[in-house]
Amino acid sequence: MAGWLTNGMGGVYSRDTTNNTYRRVTGAEQIPVDTEVSSGGQPQTVALTAFEIAALAASLVNNTATLSSDAATQNLLTGNITTESKTTAVGASFTGTITNSLVSATSDLDVVVTNRSNPVPGAYVSAVTPASGSFTVAITNGGTAAFNGTLQIAYRVNG
Repeated sequence: MAGWLTNGMGGVYSRDTTNNTYRRVTGAEQIPVDTEVSSGGQPQTVALTAFEIAALAASLVNNTATLSSDAATQNLLTGNITTESKTTAVGASFTGTITNSLVSATSDLDVVVTNRSNPVPGAYVSAVTPASGSFTVAITNGGTAAFNGTLQIAYRVNG
């Protein structure tokens, strides 16, 4: 049903090519994601609903902190941390320590880095080390020039 959130647009429908029918997309459909884990079964996929993806994105938007002297505290399962302005040289790394009471030495963490005000491409996560009550993240400059600004580190504690 069109409404104020859809700007007058009708529903979204997907086409079933097997019997040439259309069905309304509700947001409860699962989106397959390849895990690329070599030990996994075939096919190596898991599925998330659009709601689960949106909920994770919302938590990353709201759960924010800033590194100060390469350290931050955030006791949450998902978080989004902005670094101080960095001038890390090409091939060099810096390490940030995030204090988090939900992390143990055996925690499984997903971590990604993106540019915020830094215009130089090439930042990547080169190491993540969980410990009891914290974890460290090493960010390496794989680009062609020194960093010149802030970066964004997003994480999720899986267990």
